Amino acid sequence: MQRISCDDVKLIISKYVDGEATHQERDVVDSHVAGCTECACKLTEYMELAAIFAEAPVHAPQPELRAGVFRGIGEIKEEARRKESLAAGRPWYKLPTVVRGSGKGAALGREHRRWWSAASPLAALSLALCALFAYIYMNGAPTRTVRPENEQPATISYPPVSTIPATVVYSSLRTGGSAIGQGGVPPALGTVNVKQASPPPAASASVVVPGASTVGGSGSIMLRLQQLAPVLETGTAWHRLHDSQFDYSISYPSNWWTQVRGNSRFFYPWGQGGTMHAPYWVDMRVAANPQHLDAAGANQAMFRGEGKLEGDSDHALWLRHASGTDAAISDELYAFDQDFIYTLRLTVPKSSPTGDFSIRWNEAQAVLSKMSLKLALKDPAGSALFLNGGDLWAVDSGGQTDAQVVWRGYGTQWVKQFVLSPDGVHAAVAATDKSDDPWAKDVYLSKLGSSPSEAQLLMSGGEVHDIAWYGDRELLAIAALGTQGLGIYRIELPSGGGTVSSPQLLVALGGNMAGARGLSVSPDRQLVTFLAPLGESMGTDIYAVRPDGSDLLKVVSHTESVAYSMNDRLITPETQAIKSYAWVDGKLEPEAGGYLFNLLYVGGNGDSPTFYRGGYLYSAPAAGKQPALDPALLGVSDADQVQIVHTAYSPSGKVAFSGFYIYKGFKVETLAGLWTADLSGGKLVNVKALPVPKGSSGLSDLQWSPNGNSLIYREFVPSDDASLASRYDGHTPFSIVELDPTSGEKTVLFGNVSR
Repeated sequence: MQRISCDDVKLIISKYVDGEATHQERDVVDSHVAGCTECACKLTEYMELAAIFAEAPVHAPQPELRAGVFRGIGEIKEEARRKESLAAGRPWYKLPTVVRGSGKGAALGREHRRWWSAASPLAALSLALCALFAYIYMNGAPTRTVRPENEQPATISYPPVSTIPATVVYSSLRTGGSAIGQGGVPPALGTVNVKQASPPPAASASVVVPGASTVGGSGSIMLRLQQLAPVLETGTAWHRLHDSQFDYSISYPSNWWTQVRGNSRFFYPWGQGGTMHAPYWVDMRVAANPQHLDAAGANQAMFRGEGKLEGDSDHALWLRHASGTDAAISDELYAFDQDFIYTLRLTVPKSSPTGDFSIRWNEAQAVLSKMSLKLALKDPAGSALFLNGGDLWAVDSGGQTDAQVVWRGYGTQWVKQFVLSPDGVHAAVAATDKSDDPWAKDVYLSKLGSSPSEAQLLMSGGEVHDIAWYGDRELLAIAALGTQGLGIYRIELPSGGGTVSSPQLLVALGGNMAGARGLSVSPDRQLVTFLAPLGESMGTDIYAVRPDGSDLLKVVSHTESVAYSMNDRLITPETQAIKSYAWVDGKLEPEAGGYLFNLLYVGGNGDSPTFYRGGYLYSAPAAGKQPALDPALLGVSDADQVQIVHTAYSPSGKVAFSGFYIYKGFKVETLAGLWTADLSGGKLVNVKALPVPKGSSGLSDLQWSPNGNSLIYREFVPSDDASLASRYDGHTPFSIVELDPTSGEKTVLFGNVSR
């Protein structure tokens, strides 16, 4: 057949859509639009108008249509990637334009079933090919971030990832620069006489005294690693830690790890025995002080005067008390303020295969003495840090009158992500010079309260997908740098303003890890986890690697969850993707043969990580692979259609989460609700609905306050029906809100969204 011009085809497109074209004319249109983007888009517009005004449905598309369409799309994509793999261009991950008509939007939900049923199989295929051709033309090869000069903004354009870093962080450390240790530092302590407690028996390697209880209880499973030895740190510098939940700061030795369980923070030395055969450990407990006891009063009230007061009038007093059981000896140090009693407790098992008791006791006492010197209690007032457009702002808990710009960057740079250091003093900032760049290009280190001009450049000139703190002097990044390509990099931060060393590649991430993001560090810092690959129909999984780059393996597969139905479509395990996750607990246990872990994750429709941002909430591991949340407990209409998007986990076991409807009421996303629940045995129980914004509001950046008593989130009004209600776009006006889940009382910390 002779190829005809676009002008000729446009003359018969209307007849084609109205069903008045002859068989020959239909063949002409079908053949032409398969290779012409402009005419395919024109056909799509006519079809959309016809669907809107159609009065009755016609025959449904053939059942095999969808499979054929996506198979054809996959083949075309693969061919385009092969041809352009060596060329510079935009990454694949910017979403194609979504055509909207009559001001109602072209959502693909239940409201638009008639649109699909009105389309013939070939017409529907032309729609998919139209979007695909525009997609490839606008985005190019997946290696560089270069925007074509003739590129026009899409009607809907979102960062195409299934999870994004939080753009709000709550810190108990004020940004005004108050020094850690403001509350006073108790003096260092000497060695306690072992005779104060029952004398230990002779050391015996045959007696095993476990440390803390097994993480996660019976629900935990073992992750099999090739190398079971702990990955030890280099250097002897201690880690400075700011406990945001109870607002004290303390330092602990290198090659130790820390973990929070309830109101206690545990410190363990890394060793072959894990926690099951730890030679000793330290825990920091915080309890209420309703009687406002001081050291002297507590000695009488708690120990009948048998404790020992240490310190003088120039320092905060310690109350010291040693005790013993058949299994271990403990040396307890108590400090007090008006509201809390802080207990720093050393525990040394009497019998352990790790060595003689007296040697272990003396080593442990040296650690305890130094930790007591480095404990500082503080004023509990804090700040919320948040992205405001491309700048990093902070507001004290008193309200918006104290709002200030913390980091504005250099020139026109746009902050894409920030992460607060474990000691609460520094922020690592990922920035770029264009707000619509999909990835940041540079990483800076900024001290809170200092001038932005003092920020230190850590990494430059790459594609920075994600950043996370490994320790208070070590930063991790998923990035693509030069010839080394995409991988996880480690940046060691100099002390005293020294020169930053070049990023060290820990592990390269191959082509099957495209778009990797969601970087996180396990509680014991023995695993680094992330999501990969990210993209359309790519089946995102959770991966892990050891901090030295070894043992790269899959932790949770997207196929492990049961099939479910959402938006009138059955989502099978193969067509799902993991959208986001959060660590509940985890630790290396060499003696048990692997790594014990507990995770919360959201799994859902894997077609598009941009549109389908959430799904059902799961716990890993979980018996039966069923969702951790029964939708019926949400108490809303069409609960099985609600996508869980944001989740926040508190150390006390409390979970907060938000849900959104997809394509409801001609909107891309509609807020369905906000809830809290308790996590018990891998299931969410005691589900409670919280007050949510009314009308067309959006909600993002959900998190618990450090003390676990309230929720912090960003509230805004989407600019139009095509805007996501679950993601801050960097432009829309917003409020930072604090919500008390118990009373339902809301406090606006910053901004004021107009209604």
